[in-house]
Amino acid sequence: MRYRLGTNHRILALLIASAVLAGSFFAFGQLPDRLTYGAMTRMVSDVTTTPATALIAIDDESLKRYGDWPWSRERLAGIVDRVADADPAAIGIALPLDTPQEFPRGERTAAALARLKPPVRAQMSGLLDTLDADAALSRAIKHARRVVLAAPVGSTAGGTSVDAPAIAAYELHRARDSARTGLAGGLLGYAARLAGIPFDASAHAAVPLARFSQVATATAPWPPGAGSNVVSEPLVMVDGERMLATFSLQVAAAALRVPSDALEWDPLRGIHTGSVRIATDARGYFYPVPAADPQGHAQLPIYSAAALLNGEVPAKALRDKAVVVGLTATAVAPETYGLGRMLVTPVEWAAFAVDAVLAGRSMYTPLGAYGAQRIAIIALALYLCLLPRRLHALSGVGISSIVALLLLNAELLLMVTRHWFLPLALPALFVLGTHLVLYARHAILTGIENMRHETVKAYRELAENFQSQGRIDDAVACLDRCPADPVAIALLYDLGQDLERRRQFSKAASVYDRIAAASPGYRDCEERRVRLRSLVEAFPHSTGPASAGATLLIDEATIARPLIGRYVIEREIGRGAMGMVYVGTDPRIGRKVAIKTLALTEEFSGQQLDEIRSRFYREAETAGQLSHPNIVTIYDVGEEHDLAYIAMDFIEGESLESFTQPGCLLSMPEVFQIGAQVADALDYAHQHKVVHRDIKPANILYNRETGVLKVTDFGIACLTDHSRTRTGTVLGSPCYMSPEQLAGGRVDGRSDLFSLGVTLFELFCGQLPFQGDSVAALSHQITNEKQQNMRKLRPDLPSCSVKLVNRMLEKKAAKRFQTGAELAAALRDCSTSCRGGRGSRSAA
Repeated sequence: MRYRLGTNHRILALLIASAVLAGSFFAFGQLPDRLTYGAMTRMVSDVTTTPATALIAIDDESLKRYGDWPWSRERLAGIVDRVADADPAAIGIALPLDTPQEFPRGERTAAALARLKPPVRAQMSGLLDTLDADAALSRAIKHARRVVLAAPVGSTAGGTSVDAPAIAAYELHRARDSARTGLAGGLLGYAARLAGIPFDASAHAAVPLARFSQVATATAPWPPGAGSNVVSEPLVMVDGERMLATFSLQVAAAALRVPSDALEWDPLRGIHTGSVRIATDARGYFYPVPAADPQGHAQLPIYSAAALLNGEVPAKALRDKAVVVGLTATAVAPETYGLGRMLVTPVEWAAFAVDAVLAGRSMYTPLGAYGAQRIAIIALALYLCLLPRRLHALSGVGISSIVALLLLNAELLLMVTRHWFLPLALPALFVLGTHLVLYARHAILTGIENMRHETVKAYRELAENFQSQGRIDDAVACLDRCPADPVAIALLYDLGQDLERRRQFSKAASVYDRIAAASPGYRDCEERRVRLRSLVEAFPHSTGPASAGATLLIDEATIARPLIGRYVIEREIGRGAMGMVYVGTDPRIGRKVAIKTLALTEEFSGQQLDEIRSRFYREAETAGQLSHPNIVTIYDVGEEHDLAYIAMDFIEGESLESFTQPGCLLSMPEVFQIGAQVADALDYAHQHKVVHRDIKPANILYNRETGVLKVTDFGIACLTDHSRTRTGTVLGSPCYMSPEQLAGGRVDGRSDLFSLGVTLFELFCGQLPFQGDSVAALSHQITNEKQQNMRKLRPDLPSCSVKLVNRMLEKKAAKRFQTGAELAAALRDCSTSCRGGRGSRSAA
């Protein structure tokens, strides 16, 4: 499974682009360009000009000399009078003048004056007039020429709305020339309107008192301090349908002697009247060129108000200049970073902006710069939408970083070489930021998909491991957690075949059903499904618990050879009361094995079944540790579909059961040799604490051609349920059992030697030493009666063999041979004596 690009990536890019485009119409949306502009202007060479503006600063020295702020209006009147005496081009007062300082004249004062005689009343009225500080300032403003008062916008509650008539002295007219007429012109004007939104002046402003505004040339809105990193000054403010000139523009217009009704503003062309052109962007913002001294302060003559009042400022320093009066004291007007490396207070920035307007020292914002900014954002959004999936990683982020750097470098190059300002920082931030978001999304989704891929891979490997262990149901359950891709389907197909071999036809059919649903027509799944339905009906035992008498081999040419565990079943070689014996092949190493199956669920149930199953595995494990030439090697033990099995060494030959009938008896030397080898095997097993419990001809395999003999079924007779032992069962045969075994007592190796004695008796004589019509009669004979006389059944037997067998069949274990080694030595001695003729003479 791989991460795919999909439409989500495009939708995300378009959503971010839409948000950025919408934000670009507001001041906060243009903050990246403002910050970038301020940083880039640090690289622009400062210009050196002859200032056309001066600042009278009420600074820390002035407050130290004349007291804390606020000052009396009489002292402010003195400042205005001294500036006016220097014959400036215009005066801009950027001080709070919205609260009165006049001497209060209430009704009681008027009544008291009325009671005075006329000469005294006149003198008292004159005295009260001298106490009216606002009157003094009003007279000073009226005496001076071209005075512009500032109405700070955004001040605290209590200010007057900017709609007051006094603030509208300089209302800008929209330009209406031929370029704006017609359909094309209308569309161009509408596009210009969308290009930017001027500063909103709908907030309240601290408008100066009417007595001041009425005698001033103009009163203008002033947005003091646009926060940190001030880089531009709004010259135009919008108030509903009106466009108002701000304080800086009105001071400059007054200095240029521009009539109040001559100013026009066009978003496409800036502010103009006659020969005067002031470059602004589409929002009415003016961008001065940096002009700072080596200390980082604005290149602007600043004079302390204290020095002016003391007559220390020469008149020529202010003559024909636009003079701005305002606060610069640290306590009331802290400095902030301005354009480039400049440190300015709000009034210093306003004065600097006036000076730049008068000198024409500004950054030029080309026509449609903000429209180009938004077109660039749209183009970059399309680039991100069409970005190939392989470029979502770090390589793509690198490309977008290069694009962002090119945009920023283009903006910087135009500022440094041409004093042009193109707002390209927002598109640069958009392409890089959006690509980082897409990269983070890509990394997260890729990580999730890799985790899913690793999980699927782990489940597949686990399924293969389970399949190799024969745990097919667990393997199918693992693949159920994987997507149905070609790899999983191929694994399911193999599992379906494994289930077929294990005779679990209904489960195999369900696996093929899933393959058919995911990949119709896959190989021969449909044919197998049809065939398996008929097999489920024909062999119902294959879908339920295993049956002891049911063979795993089915006469069906299309069915692959069955499996039990990991072994491929080739043919059946025997069957018993509790299971079957097959010849199989271990596919891992190609070894041929004999596989004995036991249907434990048919013999036991419930808690007893769990106990028997546990004992079966424990005893089989113990028997599997035996390694003797005459003991069949056990390779594997397990359980398959309610059928326990033991895989052991396959021996070419027959069981001794084939040689227990008259006419098929073995020669006496062969019987002696067989007895000795079995005794050796039992002695080895007894030394390893393993008791066979079911020694009989059927459990001894013998190849007459090679002479190889193997004792088999170690660990199986331990499953005998002594409370219900049955004649003929594989789990212990009563005919061959010792008396103590039949009595349910504790048995040891001597019990196996008794069973071997019964086997040798049968091999010598062709019949059992004890016989009965029922299990009870048989048990009684074995426990209480003497066995038949071997000489009567076979007179040619040597006497030593009769003595040996009789000793082996003693009722009490203490009278029998005590070890297999002792018995093997006696059998070999007897065989040797027979070959020397002594046995024959004794028999005679």
